[in-house]
Amino acid sequence: MRHLSVFLVVSLAACGCGSTTGGTGGGSRGGGGPGRAATCTPGGLETARSVALRLPQGCRLETSGGMPERTVIGTAESLASVLTCDGNARPSLDLTTHDLVLVPFSMSPAYGGSDVLDDGTTVTIVSRFRPPCEGDPMPMPMQSVHAFVLPKGASRVYREASCSLPEDCD
Repeated sequence: MRHLSVFLVVSLAACGCGSTTGGTGGGSRGGGGPGRAATCTPGGLETARSVALRLPQGCRLETSGGMPERTVIGTAESLASVLTCDGNARPSLDLTTHDLVLVPFSMSPAYGGSDVLDDGTTVTIVSRFRPPCEGDPMPMPMQSVHAFVLPKGASRVYREASCSLPEDCD
């Protein structure tokens, strides 16, 4: 059985606040040189806050064979089916007051990071893309999952937005 390790959306508490990748992923390139933040944020998201699942070291989310659609994890049993922890590591996720939401996505070859933002009515998944540089290897898309926490039973509209990072081929 194939297991897909999951990239977690681990971001700063506020959107676009100087992170070198602006969320997950990004690698070493993507517009940030000395004194320059390598991030971008589409307009209209100023009141939204970043929502993130923070797992302790040694814990990871896994899905068996991928995940076809958005999934809400609201019980300890369903969390145990997607969470693996080494040793005594355990997340401090209170499933009586919060739900874990998993949203699968295809990470494009130009993926430069992402963030998940919530303004109380809409969850916006922001994908950042980097321009290609000469000599880049032939990339292949990869499957991954955004993982984030919302209040228990929260009803949200979901949308996607994207932006381009500044070129940095140094």
